Amino acid sequence: MTRAGRAAGVIAALAVVFALAGCAAGAASTVNYAGAPHGVDEESLTGENQAFYVEDAGAIAVVLWGSSTCPPIGERMVVEEPAGEGNAVRVEVREIPGDQPCTRDLVPHTSVFVTPDDVTTTEPLTIRIDDAEIELVNDVAE
Repeated sequence: MTRAGRAAGVIAALAVVFALAGCAAGAASTVNYAGAPHGVDEESLTGENQAFYVEDAGAIAVVLWGSSTCPPIGERMVVEEPAGEGNAVRVEVREIPGDQPCTRDLVPHTSVFVTPDDVTTTEPLTIRIDDAEIELVNDVAE
């Protein structure tokens, strides 16, 4: 094999490694905002972490509760168990610096993620956030 051929092989292998690393890193939230997810009535919020399918199940809105000045923000959604193997994701929440002053109110904050390709909306989806789990069911899926 020529030196150019080996270099091309190494470059191709590195490209695969970087592509796989990008997939393992998970998908970043597409939007974050205070309040309930668009299209969800605030009256349906329970005061606990919740999740909703939005945009015809093309996205998942995760509602986290915390301070209005230091809101909990879902930064990444990582598939831990693909469809057929558990159908579960983990949401990584942004770390709030310990020295940051925050109000002591409790308000909802929404982070929206594109529904990962590796999960299905036709069976319950387990969403893990820290030590808690939410089971999300698509009521319109057949």
